[in-house]
Amino acid sequence: HAIHLSVRPRRSDGSDIPWAQLAEAGPGDPVYDEMMGWIDRILALPAGTYITINHEPETRDSAPSGTAEDFVAMWRRFAQLLRERGGADVPLVWTITGGAFRGATATTWYPGDDVVDVIAGDLYNWHRCQGSERDWVSFEDLLAPVLAFAEDRDKPVAVPEFASVEDPADPERKAAWIRSTTEYLLRPEVADQVAFVAWFDVTGAGGEWVDCVWDHDSSAASTEAFDEMIRSLGAG
Repeated sequence: HAIHLSVRPRRSDGSDIPWAQLAEAGPGDPVYDEMMGWIDRILALPAGTYITINHEPETRDSAPSGTAEDFVAMWRRFAQLLRERGGADVPLVWTITGGAFRGATATTWYPGDDVVDVIAGDLYNWHRCQGSERDWVSFEDLLAPVLAFAEDRDKPVAVPEFASVEDPADPERKAAWIRSTTEYLLRPEVADQVAFVAWFDVTGAGGEWVDCVWDHDSSAASTEAFDEMIRSLGAG
């Protein structure tokens, strides 16, 4: 097993630290000292730990932190400080939503080949949850634009979050989705490119979209398929 640590620059009172402030902070600035404290704790983690700073920066949840230009400046500054502190071997995982790879958004938010080690997308088969009428989409189709973006930059890929909802019209469909995902990830040409994947096993209680149930054990069929996936991928 490996650790993937995703850090959100946020204060203990819940307020976001602006990316521009992080990018511009220098010695003597309390924000700089805090950032160096993060870096020292990262360097104390086991070798091979993957690090992400502010995943999905392009979403509305991150909008209070700044613009794409601010994010890129922050990421590059953090990478510079990490490497100067001795973290040249710490793999930095740039993570955005899967949909952002289907257009110019990914390029706009990309910090640069020299400061990104792994290109990652969070991939979801939403189908009809969130009140939508989206097509049922396979994991392979969701990953395709991420792979293309990474191949153009000669980078490995990762999927820090992935999951599927159930299909109310077909109780076996989510299980079949999981099994097809397993088969796809076991293909040698895919396994060689994918650094890691992690199922998003969280469904918030209540909330606006109660029908978006991502848990792997949302049915007996999906539980069985998920157990098969874990055994097949050697992850447990």
